[in-house]
Amino acid sequence: MDYPWATSPWNKDEDEWAVFAHVSFDLTAALELEVGARYSDYQMEQETEWLLSVAGQPPVPGNDGVFPFFPASPGGDRQDLSEDSVDGQVSLNWTVSDEHFLYGLVSRGHVTGGVNLFPPFLAYDEMEVINFETGWKATWADDRFRTQFTLYYEDFKDYQANFSDPTVGGINNPTNRNADTTSHLWGMELSGQARFGGLSLDFGAAYLDSELGTFSDVVDPFRAPPDNVVNLSGAEVPFAPNFTGNIGLSYAIPLGDLSLTPRVDVSYSGETQGALWDSPLVTLESRTLVNGLLTLAPSSDRWSAELWVTNAGDKHYISGIQNNATLYYAAPPRQYGLRAKFNF
Repeated sequence: MDYPWATSPWNKDEDEWAVFAHVSFDLTAALELEVGARYSDYQMEQETEWLLSVAGQPPVPGNDGVFPFFPASPGGDRQDLSEDSVDGQVSLNWTVSDEHFLYGLVSRGHVTGGVNLFPPFLAYDEMEVINFETGWKATWADDRFRTQFTLYYEDFKDYQANFSDPTVGGINNPTNRNADTTSHLWGMELSGQARFGGLSLDFGAAYLDSELGTFSDVVDPFRAPPDNVVNLSGAEVPFAPNFTGNIGLSYAIPLGDLSLTPRVDVSYSGETQGALWDSPLVTLESRTLVNGLLTLAPSSDRWSAELWVTNAGDKHYISGIQNNATLYYAAPPRQYGLRAKFNF
C-alpha cells in the first residue's frame, strides 16, 4: 500500500431521552382541536486519534514518520455536544359530513446537530423544520371511491448537507454544514382507491418544489480550480423529483368457485439529482416502470397462486448515486416468478 495515509479509531457515544404529551378537545360535535408537544435531550461524545504516516510505515504510534494529524492533539481528541429541543403540533379536524373530512395543522420537528469526524472537527447545528399542512379526505359513490388530498409547505432552518471540504492540507474531508439561509419546500399529493364490482383502481400523483438555502464557499467536485469554489443558492433537494405518479388496475374474473385476477401497475418518477450539484454525472433520469400480477384463488381464499413480473419493460437505470458520482447503484432488471400460498 502506498503512503502517506491517515487512520483513526472512532469511539462515539450518544444518549437521548424524551417526554411527550398529547391532548384533544371537542370544540363542537364536528370540530376537534389536537395539541401535542415533545421535549428531547441529546448528548454526544466522540473520541478520535488521527495519525498521519509519511515514511512508508503504517500509521501506528511509534513507527517512523508517524505523527498526529494536525490540528489533532497528541493522545487523541475528544468532542462533545449537548442539545435540547421542543417539537410540537397543533391541528384542527373538521368532520364536514359522513363523506368529507378536512384538517389543518402546524408542526415543528428537528434533526440533531453534530460534530464532524475529521479535523478541525467543525460542529453543525440542529436542523429545524416547520410544517404547514392541510388535507381533505372524501368518499364518493356510496363509499366505492375514496380520495385523499394534501397540500403542504415547509421551512427548514439550518438545512444540513455534506460536502467534500479541503480543510486540512488540501485533503478533501467529508464535512457536514448548515445552510446560511432558510430553505423552503412545498408540494401536493393526491391519491385514490375505487372498487366497482370486480374492477379495482388505485392511483397517486405528487408534485414537489424545493429551494434550499445558501451554502457559501463550497468546493464543487465537478469543476477545476480556481473556478471550483462556488456559492450554492436555490438548489433542489436531492433524490426528490418534481413529479411522481402511479396507477394500478385489476379485474377479478369469476371462474366457477375460482377467481382469476390480472393486475397492472404503472409508476413514473421524474428527473432528479443525486446531490446538490447541477452536473449530469449526478442526474437520475426520469423513468416509467410497469409491473404485472396474475392471481388465481378460490372464494374461500384457502390458497392462491400468483404469476408476477417487475420492471416488465426491462428498464436499465441508476437508482442511486453516492460519493460525488464515484458509486452508482444499478436498479434491478426485469424479474418474474411464481408464488404459491396455502392457509392452514
